[in-house]
Amino acid sequence: MKIGTYFRLSLFAIILAVLSVSAFSQEPGEQRDNRTFRTRLFVLLGDKGSGKTNVPESARGAIAEIDEMYGLKNYRLISDHFQRLGFGGLAHSNSILKEFGGYSMEDQPVFTEWRLGPLTPLPDSQGSVEFRNFSFRARVPFTYGEAVRYESVDSTVSRFSVRLGRASVVATLQVPRTDAMLFFVVAVEAADPA
Repeated sequence: MKIGTYFRLSLFAIILAVLSVSAFSQEPGEQRDNRTFRTRLFVLLGDKGSGKTNVPESARGAIAEIDEMYGLKNYRLISDHFQRLGFGGLAHSNSILKEFGGYSMEDQPVFTEWRLGPLTPLPDSQGSVEFRNFSFRARVPFTYGEAVRYESVDSTVSRFSVRLGRASVVATLQVPRTDAMLFFVVAVEAADPA
């Protein structure tokens, strides 16, 4: 055989190898969803006291759902988090809340951690996304005599869906030693066209 024939056979083998690798790297018919979504996590505090409800317009739709379940009178926003997530996106935050029921920063701080995601657009519906997990944990100070000790309170939810453009309550948490409740509200909007 001549050198030209070896070269052509080698080139053919390389092209065949590249094509076979790219053919097996993606499942048949599978397309990756490249859309991104604006997600907001609102942490609302509700109690039976009288006062002005201080909740952003984009989270107010969830209050009717809360009223139906709990019959509380006063709601206020204690934390608002914005994320831009794509397919498989996960948001995570460690922070200090400015308020946590009857606890305020003037006393002892309340440390929080939350996770939301991964996000998956539902294939059979252009109007909903699914989150695999939401978890929230707060380390709340308790006074025992002269000592302050932090105890953890938490809430975890697995696999839930949220309709685009509609704020939804995804979890609740009783605030220790009070009649107040925390409500975790998620709102999602498409950031990019499909």
